[in-house]
Amino acid sequence: MLQQQQRYNEAIICYQNTLKLNPNLPETLANLCSIYLLQDQLQPAEAGLKRALEMNPQCVPALYNLGLLYKQQAKLEAAIKLFQAAASHQPNYTEAYFQLAEIWEFQSQFTLAKLAYQRVQQLNPNYPAISHHIEFVKLNLCDWENYHQFINNIIQSGAILAPFQLNALPIPPELSQKVAQKKAASISQAISQNPLKFNYQKTDKLRLGYISPEFYSHAVGRLIKDIFKQHNRGEFEVFSYHLLSAHDEVTDQIIQGGDEFRHLDSLSAPEAAQQINNDGIQILIDLAGYTGYNKPEILAYQPAPIQASFLGYPNTMGAEFIQYLITDNWVVPDSLSPFYTEEIIYLPHQFICSQMDIDDQPLNRSDFGLPETGFVFACFNRHYKISPDLFQVWMQLLQEVEGSVLWLSLAVEETLSHLRQTAKAAGVDPQRLIFAPKIPP
Repeated sequence: MLQQQQRYNEAIICYQNTLKLNPNLPETLANLCSIYLLQDQLQPAEAGLKRALEMNPQCVPALYNLGLLYKQQAKLEAAIKLFQAAASHQPNYTEAYFQLAEIWEFQSQFTLAKLAYQRVQQLNPNYPAISHHIEFVKLNLCDWENYHQFINNIIQSGAILAPFQLNALPIPPELSQKVAQKKAASISQAISQNPLKFNYQKTDKLRLGYISPEFYSHAVGRLIKDIFKQHNRGEFEVFSYHLLSAHDEVTDQIIQGGDEFRHLDSLSAPEAAQQINNDGIQILIDLAGYTGYNKPEILAYQPAPIQASFLGYPNTMGAEFIQYLITDNWVVPDSLSPFYTEEIIYLPHQFICSQMDIDDQPLNRSDFGLPETGFVFACFNRHYKISPDLFQVWMQLLQEVEGSVLWLSLAVEETLSHLRQTAKAAGVDPQRLIFAPKIPP
């Protein structure tokens, strides 16, 4: 009861007292660890959940909560096995299916994700926003059967999807801003129960902090890697805060380019905020916004007196704890600036800040299954960004430009099937759609 009322500290004491009387209660231990998980105390949560599963390998709450923990740490294959085990022992466990759907959606396994979301809907038709989740997955499958109705429902309902998902949809910018503000308010409300008070240090040099879950061979990592070494060391000290344990050659370049590099993946949000404040960061720059594995809760504690958004999330955060957005006129033209809560700092050219190495290897059309002649239209964006209206424009172009082809990124078979069917219905030979598999940058 106390846990349901979010009186977590009192609930912890009850669970601990129960375990003192009888330490062999795996469900009680799993419940205790679920609170640790909510409080970002990941190490005691993991240790306790593993112990609960040693006592009872079929303990569903322990399987589910350990799955949540591994999902949070990006150990996705381990999380999938745990959620599947929880669902096998409790076949009507809607939350387990929902977590599986989210992971498969993140992994671009959209057919599996759709099936899992549909299972949730079958078990609980009133599950929050489940129809919206299904429709969004169908966008990744280029299944546009109910597209315009879906968009109208999103606009009329005030948008139940996450801010990041809404970025790809043709909705009014006023609504996008409103959703972002609602998200930011919920984060501020959540951390207000355990507020932190900070003293802001003064240092000889200005201390800049960059925070991201993508300091590796991710698009953001590759775009930001060269900026650290470019700062004037006579005026600045540069700190980098990584929210994931991922590490590769891009991580090494970032480490070498900056002054301090810290992993925050094992810290709770308040612990991470305290670390940033202890480092004396005066300007904290967030590179992820409302994207996967970011922790805006850290910024909500305001560990630095000035905080800005840059690069990885082009839309507004709608947050009082983000005072500035660093961008350019291409990403945020004057017509959109009124719908940002941040003060916008426009860079003079572009906000891309790292050189992209171009391979000197000679490439031929035949290497990629492209015809030897004819114009190649290309779009390698994720498929949910393709609207049915846009696709019809592309089909008209193919009809008007003889011998041309459309080169898209490879996807699951269901997506390819929908695209080919739509092309055929528009009078275009489906063979003129060519799909490129992902290769290393």
